[in-house]
Amino acid sequence: MVVTCESQHLLPASFYQAALDSLQAQIAIISPDGRVLAANASWKNSVDAAFPFPDATRDKLNISLDVVADSAAFEGRPDLQAVIAGIRSVANQSVEQFYKEFPGAGPAAKKWFSIQVTRFLVDSSVSIVLMLEDITSQKLVELQLIEKKLLLELQAATDELTGIPNRRGLDRTLEQEWKRNERTQTPLTAAILDVDHFKRYNDLFGHLAGDECLQRVADVIRSHMRRAGDFAARFGGEEFVLLLPNTPGKGAEIVLQSILNAVRKLAIRHPGTSVESRLLTVSIGYSTMVPARKVSADTLLHQADRALYAAKTNGRDQIVCFEE
Repeated sequence: MVVTCESQHLLPASFYQAALDSLQAQIAIISPDGRVLAANASWKNSVDAAFPFPDATRDKLNISLDVVADSAAFEGRPDLQAVIAGIRSVANQSVEQFYKEFPGAGPAAKKWFSIQVTRFLVDSSVSIVLMLEDITSQKLVELQLIEKKLLLELQAATDELTGIPNRRGLDRTLEQEWKRNERTQTPLTAAILDVDHFKRYNDLFGHLAGDECLQRVADVIRSHMRRAGDFAARFGGEEFVLLLPNTPGKGAEIVLQSILNAVRKLAIRHPGTSVESRLLTVSIGYSTMVPARKVSADTLLHQADRALYAAKTNGRDQIVCFEE
């Protein structure tokens, strides 16, 4: 089809170029082998910010797409390589359209762009339209919403008093660590720590002193979570749960004994305790398992709880390992 003006004369090429240049969207029309057939001023002004084209391709895709994708400038940028692959898939008619969002290159690395690739036919000749758009402002809003959501999720899984994760955070992490240690067939240790005679401490000194006591115990526990996978949470009231992934029983006992000693060294006076030192102490029960597919992760906590009961029954201020 030939487009003509009212006088039936062909419109000059400059007309179409001027029409393209009037558009704010960055547009280029290329052949299936990557030759640029037409491009507007917006494309020429913006394409360097989106793509780190090597020196050999300063005409912006005027060589094989394979050469562009394999160039050193595209190494370490799988997102840009995916863009080239998407253009290629439209060119060879594998897909009708392609769309992708990606961060910019070079000085424009903090910008975001989208590219939409569409194929069209003229007299059985295939051409591809590339439409590039700067979506930085929209992306920033999107990222801010994501950050806000993550912050709310973090707050929902954090204990307000101690600043460590709460029961919700524990449930999620226990399930993750159980599955991870099941895959690697490595031991996972869970320990439950209970502040001895904490109700009596509250009755003697009041809830504000009790809150401060829990905060100091939480600080001790937090300071002992030194590996990337170590995790501690407030289980409720005066109880805390520790997860030590890839940790056998003997290794776990060393960590737990250090926590027990550190709480004693706080030297918090507790006249209502049954412990001879008359200082605040904790009791700890723990269990170690290599997770199995047919066993629930809660089993580990139940065993640790039974060991804790034994520690409290035997006089408190001690560590007990679960044994069948």
